[in-house]
Amino acid sequence: MKIACVILAGGKSSRMQKDKTMLPFGGYKTLCEYQYNKMKELFEKVYISTKDPKKFNFKADYILDNTTEFAPTYALDSIMQNLDEDFFFVMAVDMPFLNKSVVQKLLNEFDANKDAIVATNGDEIHTLCAIYSKKIHPQIKELIKENRHKLQRFLKEIDTKYVPIDEDDAFVNLNYPHEYEEALKR
Repeated sequence: MKIACVILAGGKSSRMQKDKTMLPFGGYKTLCEYQYNKMKELFEKVYISTKDPKKFNFKADYILDNTTEFAPTYALDSIMQNLDEDFFFVMAVDMPFLNKSVVQKLLNEFDANKDAIVATNGDEIHTLCAIYSKKIHPQIKELIKENRHKLQRFLKEIDTKYVPIDEDDAFVNLNYPHEYEEALKR
């Protein structure tokens, strides 16, 4: 069973005050390119979900999120409409310390009968560090129609497998300039 990887890179970056996908990181010109190259080591197909693929200066497969809305449900809808693979691992571009061993743990727990396989860390559920099945696309469309965008609640409505992962650093998000500056020092 082939599982694709999709990096979500279509957010507003309002708290960062500049497009975080374009910030230099890990020896690469952009955070997005850093994440893309890291995931290419694990997945045969890696896509970037974005509202503007023209801004990136590296070759990759892109999934256009052509909505004007900014919620993961819209990105998931675009992904499910455009992806050939039946299952995909999704991750947020702003999680630079999400390491290959964490992703491999999720892949090892993959179950084609489940709708979602989601990383947890203590009480936290990481909806953007998960494997989703395209068979939930009708439910995603319904969430959008109902203006319900809380994926954690949605996961309780579908057949979800939660995978405990005891690595706090893996789930660090870079939302603010000071968080980015701290991450550069690591």
